[in-house]
Amino acid sequence: MAPWLLGLAGAALLAFAWWGLQRDAAPPPPPTARLWGDAALSLGPVEAYARGVALVDSGRSRASLPYLHHAVAAPGAPWQAWRIYASALHNAAMAGVTDPLVATDLAPRSSFERVALMREAFPRIDRAIALAGNPPERAIAQNTRGQFLRTWGFQWDAMQDFHMAGELDPSWHDQALFFARLMRDPRTTLE
Repeated sequence: MAPWLLGLAGAALLAFAWWGLQRDAAPPPPPTARLWGDAALSLGPVEAYARGVALVDSGRSRASLPYLHHAVAAPGAPWQAWRIYASALHNAAMAGVTDPLVATDLAPRSSFERVALMREAFPRIDRAIALAGNPPERAIAQNTRGQFLRTWGFQWDAMQDFHMAGELDPSWHDQALFFARLMRDPRTTLE
């Protein structure tokens, strides 16, 4: 594993620990809380973040939204929380149709709902980019934004974000070059 990635993970852990120690009480409920019930609000922001990340990791992005929303509503929420929340919104928008008889995490029912989720995701990822403390962190968030755009078919806009990520952190440069080659020739392979 790259040493900068280990350092980044350590810094994130310290940021979340500091953030958790700064919290005396739960913040006031966000305006959308009435839509989600009280489960997320019964937790502090750090616990809500941890629960939200666990749900995202288990493939339940839509179920994670109230927890992650609660986490970023707290003053001083770190850039990583904003990035994960934006990614969960994106993942929820892209969720496939599930069998309603066995689904625990229902997919959006219409294109309108998918677009509404993405309209929420972009300001969150932009906030993550703004809050990121150094170029490698901003590159991670910028690359995430590019992935959102690429998924939705905005290839040229995605390429711009990938190049910005490569300028911020050279470790992303190869991905930007590969995507540029792919845009010129869709038959491009990883070799």
